[in-house]
Amino acid sequence: MKIKESNFKRFLFILKYIHIKYDIDTKDKDILLQGEAISIKNRLKRIEFIIENGCNYIDNYYKDSPLCKFKNNKCECHRKKNLNYINGCCRYCKYQSNKGCTTKNVACKLFNCTYVDYNGKKKLEFKDINILKCLNIRQRYILSNTYFTKLEDVSKDLYYGPIYSFIRFFIRFSKDAIRIIKLKYFNKNDKITGR
Repeated sequence: MKIKESNFKRFLFILKYIHIKYDIDTKDKDILLQGEAISIKNRLKRIEFIIENGCNYIDNYYKDSPLCKFKNNKCECHRKKNLNYINGCCRYCKYQSNKGCTTKNVACKLFNCTYVDYNGKKKLEFKDINILKCLNIRQRYILSNTYFTKLEDVSKDLYYGPIYSFIRFFIRFSKDAIRIIKLKYFNKNDKITGR
């Protein structure tokens, strides 16, 4: 279906529920990506595509910014406060590794403390990422508030209804809380490595 860019933007809230191939009259890469996303018929694959491209957008936006200014696995905040934590905000996340995050998560990528250096750029906010507008309001809320969770789990949370998503979140949260308590209080000599 051929559609003008202005009409696509205006009617995106409706078009995202009609899953046909859109031929959008534009050269704007963000609009073309949105058109590609809402043309995917399989709902779970569409959600994964949107999240993955949202994360890629954030990575590309900040690729020249030092953000946390890590030195010896310590972020600038923890160095200035003279804390023994390594890996900053991600120190308790199970998806951390020595080479960075092993999954993609929009909420984690957008969370930044006051010490972050944006290298003169405007701080990126959830509403600035156009591809995420292809999700409904409930899905955007869940995506923006689901931290320390792998791409597959976030996608399923958005795919299923709110009650099932809440149950999945509660189970994950409980398991993570127990894991963190064990790390903090029972393995005091173990270093928390990661992200």
